[in-house]
Amino acid sequence: MCDGAKPAGMTGAVAFVLGSTARREVLLRLADGDDSGRDVVVACDASESAVYDALGRLADRGFVAETDEGDWGLTGAGRLVADTVQRCERLDGVIGGDTEYWANHDPTGLPASFRRSIDRLECCDVVRSPDTDPYRAARRVERAIEEARTVAIVAPVYSDRHAEALLGSDAERSRLVMTPQMASRVVEDEPAGPDADLGDLSIRVQSAGISMTVTDERLLFSLPTPAGSFDATSEVVADGDAAIEWGRSLFEQYWERGTPVGQWLATEHPHAATPGQIQDTAEIDDAGPSSSDDGGVLGRTGDVETSGPVDDE
Repeated sequence: MCDGAKPAGMTGAVAFVLGSTARREVLLRLADGDDSGRDVVVACDASESAVYDALGRLADRGFVAETDEGDWGLTGAGRLVADTVQRCERLDGVIGGDTEYWANHDPTGLPASFRRSIDRLECCDVVRSPDTDPYRAARRVERAIEEARTVAIVAPVYSDRHAEALLGSDAERSRLVMTPQMASRVVEDEPAGPDADLGDLSIRVQSAGISMTVTDERLLFSLPTPAGSFDATSEVVADGDAAIEWGRSLFEQYWERGTPVGQWLATEHPHAATPGQIQDTAEIDDAGPSSSDDGGVLGRTGDVETSGPVDDE
C-alpha cells in the first residue's frame, strides 16, 4: 500500500531529466531506438563529455543501463520517464502554438482523462474570426462538415450555419450530441415539431462544456471562456491521426452517456412531443433514428446564446 513516500532514487524523475539539455536529449534518443550507446554520443548535439556525464547520471537514477557490449538502452523506469517527457514536449507544442488562446479559455469542460492527454493535439492551429471576417471560424467548421464522410458533433449552442451544413451533408453517418439547455431552448422556440428532413441524423442529449466537430479527416473544437460563455469566434483545428482519435474517443464518451432525443423529450418536454417523436428508444441506435425520432430539434432558425454546463468528470 502506498504511504505517500517516494523512493529517493525516483524523486523528481522528470524534473531531473528536464533539468539538463544533455540528459533530456540522451534519454529521448535512446527512447527513439535509433541510437545505441556508441551512436548516441555522435548523434547528440551536446559535447561528448556532456553525453557521457548524462549517461552516467541517468544510470545512477536507474533510467539507462549499459550492456556487456558497451551499448546503452533504457530501463523500464527510463521508458516511463521518457514517455512522460515526450508528452511534456508535445504539450508545449500545443500550448506554445497559441499561448493567447489557451490562456484565455477554460479546459475544465473536458473530462479529466482528456485534459491529461491533450498533448495528442500536437501541431494544432487556432482559427480566429477577426472583426473584418466574423464568420471565418464558423466557415471552417461548415467546410469540414460538408467534406466529411462521417461527422460527429457536440453542440452546447445552436448555430444556423452549422445546422444547415449538417442537414445538407452527404456524410455516410452523422451524429449530434446536444446539451439539455440547447435542446430545451430549441423546443421552446419550435414546439410544433420539425420543419426539415433530418434523414439519418442521430441525436442524443447530454451535458457538455465544449463545442466539437470530429470528422474522418479533422478535429475542430472550441473551449468556453473563463467566465463560462461560449466562444463562437475561434476554433482549435487539428488534422493528425492522434488528434482525430482523441476527438472520436471524447465524442463517444458523450454519446454513450447521452439520452436518445425521443426519450429525453418524453421525460423533459412531454407537452412538446408527438406520438411520432417518442418511439421505443430501443429503435434508436448508432445506425441512426428516423426523422420522427429526432424530434425536430434542428427545425428552427436563430442562434441560441446560452452554453451548457461544464462536464468535468
